[in-house]
Amino acid sequence: MERELTERMAQLRDQLAVQLAAYEKERRQFDEDRALWEAENREALTVSHSHFVSTMQIKNLSGITASQIFLFTLSAMLGCSL
Repeated sequence: MERELTERMAQLRDQLAVQLAAYEKERRQFDEDRALWEAENREALTVSHSHFVSTMQIKNLSGITASQIFLFTLSAMLGCSL
């Protein structure tokens, strides 16, 4: 009985080690993917913000509501025009 428990504990320890290694591998891959996504999003937001600022500098801002600014920003982020 004691030997069976010892063997079972060893099996469980090995199984946990394998699962931990798989988890760590997936976590590293996720972290790499997330870093890439964040960089892409940062770039897209920078381009959208630059486009927004340059367009707003050209337009006369009087009479433009906050909702219009929001819609313009959203359309710039989505790559379409109003």
